[in-house]
Amino acid sequence: MQALAAKVGLDEVSADRDSQLSCFREYLKQSNAWISRYHRLGGGGLRVVHCRSIAMDILISRLHRLACQRVIEEQGGLCTEASILAIGGYGRSELCPFSDIDIMFLYPEKVRSAKFPDMQRIFNDTILYMLWDLNLKVGHSTRTLREAIAEADQDEQSKNAMLESRLICGDSGLYRKFAKAYDRFIRKDDVLAYLRERLEDQLKRRDRNGNSVFIQEPDIKNGVGGLRDYQNILWMARLQYDGRDLQALVDLGLIRPNERHELHKAYDFLLRVRTELHLQCGRGCDLLDFEKQPRVAQALGYHEEAVFARVERFMRDYYRAASKIFHLAEYLEQRLSINAKTSISFQSVIASRRIGKTERFDGFTVQANILYAET
Repeated sequence: MQALAAKVGLDEVSADRDSQLSCFREYLKQSNAWISRYHRLGGGGLRVVHCRSIAMDILISRLHRLACQRVIEEQGGLCTEASILAIGGYGRSELCPFSDIDIMFLYPEKVRSAKFPDMQRIFNDTILYMLWDLNLKVGHSTRTLREAIAEADQDEQSKNAMLESRLICGDSGLYRKFAKAYDRFIRKDDVLAYLRERLEDQLKRRDRNGNSVFIQEPDIKNGVGGLRDYQNILWMARLQYDGRDLQALVDLGLIRPNERHELHKAYDFLLRVRTELHLQCGRGCDLLDFEKQPRVAQALGYHEEAVFARVERFMRDYYRAASKIFHLAEYLEQRLSINAKTSISFQSVIASRRIGKTERFDGFTVQANILYAET
């Protein structure tokens, strides 16, 4: 992506706004074409969304550089440090073709310089307005360290989004201060209450989506066994044990290495399906309806001549992946003993992994009173 940025001239873009807009549009056009081609050639779901995130990081970093140059030219220098953070799905480095670009402008507390409002204006004009002019769907906020934590304390969606924050560009020291302060905040917070809320949200969302993996027109993101089930696993583990990825769950003894592999593979497949669905629709879309299933299946390599056979094999793979995510999500929820009447301890989680033996029969596994289909 850096080579592509150099090829289209992002590093030498002129001060003229029209020239800048033309250059950035060409960069987006070529990067999107390259990533879509990589996807269609069989690139893994996670690798493709990571590539798209890298492409966006480069774009925003170049815009930030232009903004800093304008501030220096007009004010003689930056009056304070500033950082631009990716949050939410972008913070996870998981951008599908028409995903929201969620960013946060982070500033320190009590900036006393009279030049600060003008610096903010230049940043917004150079970065945010350009992203809008490029027809990107941008979610944005501007906060100080204290304001960011106060927002997370009041709003669960913001809290989840900031759990997955990362620095795109700007002052790394300021971001480290934020990351440390945010970790202290979530450690002091009522973790049990948060976990209960996560479980309640899971149950309500699953109820809205039919309480079954085997919906004929599934919602890839919010459906049972969808992307959100996977993400909730990591949110809950982060709050309880500071487990930031699947390997951390293995290290904690919450899942086994083979379960980690299965979960990763299933999530990767769903991201691949979601990328293709976005490309087919030309917009953000998560509903895999009857009309789209044949085209998505064909693009993902299911080439049976008979449409019914093609869709049947594709949806069988989809249900297998969603079932893996759903069953492991339920399993972890049970092991964590998350409900309104119980407390959670690390010792009880480890002990729960040792309760009961695994039994196998007729293609099924029974463990801790949970029935799994073997594949």
